[in-house]
Amino acid sequence: MLACAGDVLTMATVAAAQILRDRVPHLAVRVVNVVDLMALVRPADHPHGIDPTFFSELFTDTTDVVFSFHGFPAQSTSFSTVARTPTGPMSAGSSSRGRRRHRST
Repeated sequence: MLACAGDVLTMATVAAAQILRDRVPHLAVRVVNVVDLMALVRPADHPHGIDPTFFSELFTDTTDVVFSFHGFPAQSTSFSTVARTPTGPMSAGSSSRGRRRHRST
């Protein structure tokens, strides 16, 4: 699953999904565009947070998520720490320092 926030990264993520669909047609790819980053936070931590059921509907319970977010690495790590999928935290990619990916624990 690919998720993103921001206009430029949304275009890049949609393009990446299209490339994956073209080159690996049997691979199922879902793109989720996050408009309100605070929706990724638990409802108890922020009023915009979405409930776990809706979160699971968007991001599924069985798939890893690569989240593209242009900002400071610490910001994307904090979002991925609180926005956990049942299989683990989101994988957050930050474009502020080139192609960098990290996983929070």
